[in-house]
Amino acid sequence: MTFTNSFTLSYLRRSALFVATVFTLCSTATTALAQQSQKLNTLQFKTAADVMTYFHYTGHDQPIISGHRGGAAAGYPENCIATFENTLRASSAVFEIDPHLTKDSVMVLLHDATLERVTTGKGKLNKVTYGALHQVYLKDLDGKKTSYHLNTLKEAIAWCKGKTMLNLDVKDVPILMKARMVKAMDAFNY
Repeated sequence: MTFTNSFTLSYLRRSALFVATVFTLCSTATTALAQQSQKLNTLQFKTAADVMTYFHYTGHDQPIISGHRGGAAAGYPENCIATFENTLRASSAVFEIDPHLTKDSVMVLLHDATLERVTTGKGKLNKVTYGALHQVYLKDLDGKKTSYHLNTLKEAIAWCKGKTMLNLDVKDVPILMKARMVKAMDAFNY
């Protein structure tokens, strides 16, 4: 083997090692960034006093962000837990959501009384059973079908504990029905 061939072989080995090291560092950095971007900015209310303190104006407060219908965005439909999580990756927020009743009185999150605008379904929600909705997908703001299904109010309340607070809009769900669920889930603080 000549000096040139030996040098070339050594150079190629070092280059391969360098490329492998850079690839490993980039992969590690990408994984770290992905994990960091998955971090949720949460609001944790342990007591009613915590809620009152958070919403009490002092003159030195940070802005309170309210995600209307969860903060829908491209690929993330309104009134959807995946959308809530997407919003919380960017900022802490509280969410205004819209519970409606299905034909069999399941409280699901949907702004409209009809399915067409934000889902792949058709007709009035109160004419469809909850079981039938498993075939329906939510659409994003651009009207594109997503992989997400309608969430129930119960799922949303369970999800938000220790993360944020929900503001339940007045729709066709009787206030006592919502209040019973909040009480049964001990969710007064969120």
